[in-house]
Amino acid sequence: MSKKKTWRKFSDKKPAAAKCGDSKRKERQKMLNATARHYGLKPGDSRLRRAEARMRAMQGETGEAMAALDAMIANPPDASDLHLVLCERGTLKAKIGDLPGAIADLDRALEIDDTQGPIWECRARIKSAAGDREGALADFDEALRREPDNQRTHTGRKQLLESSGALSLSDQKLPDTTQVLYQNFAGSAVPGSLGSMLSDVNRPPQSDDEQETIAELVAATEREPDNGELFEKLGREYSGVNDWPAAEKAFDRAIKLGRHNFVTLLGRGTMRAYRGESRSGQKDLNKAIECEPHNPVGYINRSKTHYDLGDLPAALADANKAIAIKEAPEAYEARITIRIKMGDIKGAQADLDRTIELDAKRPMMLLMRAMLRSDSGDLAGAWEDCRRAEEIDPDDPAVAQTKEMLQEKTQQLQ
Repeated sequence: MSKKKTWRKFSDKKPAAAKCGDSKRKERQKMLNATARHYGLKPGDSRLRRAEARMRAMQGETGEAMAALDAMIANPPDASDLHLVLCERGTLKAKIGDLPGAIADLDRALEIDDTQGPIWECRARIKSAAGDREGALADFDEALRREPDNQRTHTGRKQLLESSGALSLSDQKLPDTTQVLYQNFAGSAVPGSLGSMLSDVNRPPQSDDEQETIAELVAATEREPDNGELFEKLGREYSGVNDWPAAEKAFDRAIKLGRHNFVTLLGRGTMRAYRGESRSGQKDLNKAIECEPHNPVGYINRSKTHYDLGDLPAALADANKAIAIKEAPEAYEARITIRIKMGDIKGAQADLDRTIELDAKRPMMLLMRAMLRSDSGDLAGAWEDCRRAEEIDPDDPAVAQTKEMLQEKTQQLQ
């Protein structure tokens, strides 16, 4: 093959980012065509344009989605549904953390048309995420006045009353920090898995052969079924091999036998919260904190349960307590997700900086900071963080995904 042909062959290839963009466009167009056929909509219809903006946001093209909605509000293709466009943009603003801007858009939408329950409900959830519990409750009530049989609104109102705090804005969660909430603050090394972190809390080193140790403890509990200390040790060992159902069962038995101490309560509470039973897990964590009020691990784990229940102010308060007791990366990581959810991007950036100062070998923190830097226009800093993360773990798929997103943004600016 000649050099000329070789050059032509490779120059015709599209970069990976372009291929990804083509794939997204094709998928989006396919869905829009199906929507148009189903509802009999013509090209350029306001409903189709709103749907396209929504799809862009779902595909991660938040900036493009926001720009499309901005254009529709500046020059409405159909003035009769301007309130719906405002509601769409308000929802998108809330998802990226701009809660004041989101509420302002919903205010405008309700000024245009206050007869639709879903718009009241949407504002209720955003107010709830912003910590305005009374305003959220009032909006839920207004929504139910218009649609008294709307089950989603009834559920949202009930959750608000039960939580005594802000509700989660949507079902989409930020990266789960559960696996970094078991740090043994008394030690110098950071264990590498959820199980080993829990098993390291306040205990001396065990046998290298963990399965053999577990077998010995199981036999011991069969001989002494009323020995709570043995079940506590068994729970730690099961945690060490990430067998969480068995760990919870062992901790539960230890507590029933009178082992009401920090480790057993922390273990059972965290296991319950990890599989979605945040309220029952929180009760155990409350008791664990009573046992050791100066141990930051209890506050970090309880912060996660508050977050999962949508009580962001309480989650933030617990993260603050943990940091006040001991500055550790795990405590800052817990607070980062809360601050991003509350729209405090500058605070999250500061916490990311401090986390990386304390431990520069955390690729996920570097990648998260890279995306925040990219959003703020600091592409050079974003690429540097991505490079450092790749040096730590070159096989991490999140590195490749982040590089692809940064490449797209870089190409857009060229």
